[in-house]
Amino acid sequence: MANDVVKQEAPSQQRRPYLNLPGAVWNYIAIAVLLLPSFVWALRDRTVWPWDQAWYGQVSVELWYWLGHSWSQWLRVMATGLPTKPPGIVWLGQFFVPLGGVLGSIETALLLSILLTEFVMLAILFKIAQIMVPKSRLVPLTAVCVAGGSQLFVGLSHQFLVEPLQALAVTWCFYIALRCDDWPKARIAVHLAAALVLGALAKATTPLYCLLPCAYCGYRLLRRPWNFDFAAEWRSLSSRALLLVLGPMGVACGLWYILNLRTVWQHVQESSSGDVALNYGTRDTVLNKLIVWSRIFSQSFLDPYLSWGCLAAILLAIAVAIAMTVGSNERLRIAPVTVLSITQTTLLLLVFSLNITVDSRYMYALLPGVVIVVTQVLAYLPRIALIGFTMLAIGQWALVNAVPVYELRRPVSLALLPEVIRSLERHLAAEFSISESAG
Repeated sequence: MANDVVKQEAPSQQRRPYLNLPGAVWNYIAIAVLLLPSFVWALRDRTVWPWDQAWYGQVSVELWYWLGHSWSQWLRVMATGLPTKPPGIVWLGQFFVPLGGVLGSIETALLLSILLTEFVMLAILFKIAQIMVPKSRLVPLTAVCVAGGSQLFVGLSHQFLVEPLQALAVTWCFYIALRCDDWPKARIAVHLAAALVLGALAKATTPLYCLLPCAYCGYRLLRRPWNFDFAAEWRSLSSRALLLVLGPMGVACGLWYILNLRTVWQHVQESSSGDVALNYGTRDTVLNKLIVWSRIFSQSFLDPYLSWGCLAAILLAIAVAIAMTVGSNERLRIAPVTVLSITQTTLLLLVFSLNITVDSRYMYALLPGVVIVVTQVLAYLPRIALIGFTMLAIGQWALVNAVPVYELRRPVSLALLPEVIRSLERHLAAEFSISESAG
């Protein structure tokens, strides 16, 4: 399989995976299975949402209510319901509110929107892996299993927060960067504009996460003849749907930012480097912060099993690649999106280290880059090693998803009270030490 990767032709000449309907259906079923434990958790959980989740849920319900009672009030809440944060999550969430009667609660219905967002993201990641390693069916499945088994992915599957929508936009940008050598220029422009609109509606900082993939697409566009045939692209069903749906959304997004840009920018400043940020982190040197963020990165995507597994896979892939190139005319080929992913991740870790706030949620939109790098490494593994890594990824997915589902089965008992008290004491002690260090 490693030979297949090294001998691959230029992207424009590669044979793309053909549409195999039964195979595609099974791929989607496999992705749905990865999200099934989180759906079970959402059906059974009755936790009261705190802070941002409660706010997003309230505005989503208000939007659905006013949609059926007063268009003027609906437009007002659409524009001002979230004055400091982009409203994509509530604009989407309002249409899931009526499903609360079927699923048992509005919270479960809103979490369904998160799971569907993650489903689309995993489907795009699967497609990316298919294109990078077109002759392997196991590598794409392993890649999405790595994503679905990461602790941060599972954790945010249980919360009504904006990061999954942001990560979907970032994944879309990487997919466009992968396809920009064989797509028409008009299609690249349409998809890139749609992805950026989605990202802007998800979170104000999304352009920073998409910086390098978008710059790469722009560079590739400038190197090609200046010919945007939008008339021909209009005949494409997918591009037409994007223009019809996300075109008006782009207008709405622009108007929203015109109305709320000042408060959004103020919120970004205060939550990253202002006094408000001291509630979520401390001032420290860039080097110390970089160490902290590197640990969070490993905990979010690789722990408990894949950290050592990835290290072993990287070393083995390097050895295989060197063995394949030594004594032959073959050159080591690494997909440009892999280089983009590594560089983008490094850049963002450095940016995180310049800020006060430390929150693992900011890492979530790095997941597409992690999966792309893992895919590149898996492409050079011998089949027996690939199977071993796949089993490791499945084991991590099973463990990480089993823990929260099992916790829902624990009965409320006074015997747990000492454990809760000790946990609270540790939390207060940590908060007190952070406050002292900040002071």
